[in-house]
Amino acid sequence: MGLFDFLKPKQKPEDETYTPIIPPDQEVYLIDLDDTVKPEEIYRPDTPRPEPVDVPHISLTYEEAIAQGWHFKRKSRRRIRITRYTGTEKNVIIPSEIDGHIVNELGKKAFMQTEFDSVMLPVTLRKIADGCFHSSKLQRAVFEDGITKVPDFLFSYCEHLKSVRLSEQLYRIGNSAFYDCKSLRYISITNARRLLGVL
Repeated sequence: MGLFDFLKPKQKPEDETYTPIIPPDQEVYLIDLDDTVKPEEIYRPDTPRPEPVDVPHISLTYEEAIAQGWHFKRKSRRRIRITRYTGTEKNVIIPSEIDGHIVNELGKKAFMQTEFDSVMLPVTLRKIADGCFHSSKLQRAVFEDGITKVPDFLFSYCEHLKSVRLSEQLYRIGNSAFYDCKSLRYISITNARRLLGVL
């Protein structure tokens, strides 16, 4: 055997012919390749279609934000970072503006161990810190189109999380973003090809 013989395809002896083995109880159908397949004859599995997203943009005054349980820090260039939420609302919509400042950041573990059921994240968010919803009782999360990243450990240990609708512009999902989400059944990724291409 030569050094590179393993690269050569193996040839079958001329006297051997391949005979397919068909179980006796199995029917064989011959397909005429000249036949045109009609669109209605193509099998398409039933898959859930991404629900349309319309995240309301909420603008609050300083007093309204404090009364609703928002804790935040003013940054430069008229930007605000939300650092904590202690309100009682079960279906939370993160405000896009507080006191004339754009809410563009969620601080690290800002919603850790909170007990609301759902959250909607507006497109104004440009930075979401690692572990933002760590160990919360969140069940559903909706990202408005335009949010491009899911940070590391974002929903880690969210044992009640069932569904997540991600942004169409998403290009990165961080490490262990859904770690130990035991109830998670549905993630909508409308640009899966682009996302997988980057990953």
